[in-house]
Amino acid sequence: MTPKQEQFIQEYLVDGNASAAARRAKYSPKTAGAIGERLLKKAEIKEALEKAAAERNARHEISLERILTGLLREAQLPKSEGGTSSVRVAAWRAIADIGGFTAPQRIELDAAPLAARLEAARQRLELEYSGQIPPPIPPEIPRENRENIAGRT
Repeated sequence: MTPKQEQFIQEYLVDGNASAAARRAKYSPKTAGAIGERLLKKAEIKEALEKAAAERNARHEISLERILTGLLREAQLPKSEGGTSSVRVAAWRAIADIGGFTAPQRIELDAAPLAARLEAARQRLELEYSGQIPPPIPPEIPRENRENIAGRT
């Protein structure tokens, strides 16, 4: 592992921001985002980050139980004791995230079927505007009046 990569690991542990960590580790500011993302995918970097995080957690006696206990305390802290609704909401959100009760932030879609439907709709509109095919009759028009529209049934 290079000295820059070791520096990246230390910087990443500060705030968990790969782009900022890459900049602070003296990688190019222009490409820091891509470099940080690429570094996080390297097996040796992942291992080093996991080891460093585990050491830090042990040193500071951080455990999942302790985190949840603290969050639960904040989530239930009454206003009279300094609790605010924004802190309570944030604490409950963090508890839900840890427990796996929140929806994924990003949904992967296969764009091909959507693109095909958009293209078919575009082609149909093009034919309608050119007069090659009549536009569809809106469903709100009563059935008995449909025959009178442009001689169609």
